[in-house]
Amino acid sequence: MQILGRGIPLWVLGLIVLALAGIAAFALTRERAPEHPPVSASTIEVGDAPQDIDVSGSNVWVVNGGDRTAQPIASPTEPGTGWSAGREIRLGELPGAIVVAEGAVWVGAIEGNRVRRIDLAAPRAGAVRRVEVGQTPQAVAVGNQAVWAASFDDGSIWKISMEGDRPVAESFELEDAFPSDLATGFGSVWITDVVDNTLVRMDEVSGAVTEEIPVGDSPTAVTVGEGGVWVANFNDATITHIDPETNEQVGQPIIVGGKPGGIAAGEGYVWVTRPEDDSVIRIDPIESEWTGEVFEVGDGPQGIAAGNGSVWTADQGSDTVTRLTLQR
Repeated sequence: MQILGRGIPLWVLGLIVLALAGIAAFALTRERAPEHPPVSASTIEVGDAPQDIDVSGSNVWVVNGGDRTAQPIASPTEPGTGWSAGREIRLGELPGAIVVAEGAVWVGAIEGNRVRRIDLAAPRAGAVRRVEVGQTPQAVAVGNQAVWAASFDDGSIWKISMEGDRPVAESFELEDAFPSDLATGFGSVWITDVVDNTLVRMDEVSGAVTEEIPVGDSPTAVTVGEGGVWVANFNDATITHIDPETNEQVGQPIIVGGKPGGIAAGEGYVWVTRPEDDSVIRIDPIESEWTGEVFEVGDGPQGIAAGNGSVWTADQGSDTVTRLTLQR
């Protein structure tokens, strides 16, 4: 072979062939690289100032702070169509977070000292029962055969049995702590201390504190799933990814482009609301980084949940729930 009358040595030809093969392989790899599935959005109106939402199986519930109610989202199995808000159930005190467990919905409180349980099973479906715990049990989470509540004003953590007409509540004290949120997973309860800027790990069986992990500035929300523990730090607008095997931070804090509201793990990603710009972002849990995508939802999204093929936001400013459905 000759180019411009000059002979090319065989070893140069070999390098050219290898380089071309590498370029072709890289191109094929890029073409076949998995892409993040697109998302479609739909919205419905709910009660006054929805602040938190949860999903378990086909059950989706939202809690409305403005009118102090809990409300089911009916027929959520048809993506984008056929879903609507159900009848509101009055709660009394100003509600906190909401979680859906087997046979019941549990609601925390921003005032008072009682957690509400809404029965889902007949014949007492819709009945509201009250369980006394510590002061202002705003955060609740479902664990193994129990519901956990974090009482912000007195720093106590409560383990509540899910069975029976009179659930038993057992308390565990956190000294000088201000627990803002909690989640369960990997045999533990994970509790954010918004003042001490730590994530407290508590054994789910014994209630013993096993680790205190430094996180970002003002951790206000936590979720467990997609292989890790994820903490939303309000003041520095970051997410901290914790490896539950080592109790150490994975990589650098994830910058999310705005102060985070709620956080949820599921459907292959970690999802974060940004109330200031009415949006949701998603984090790739394998790369431990924001994908760069921004999804518009209703005004002032706070609570967020992932499940049943979708992501759900409680849009406090527009009295709506937005459903982001993944197009797989």
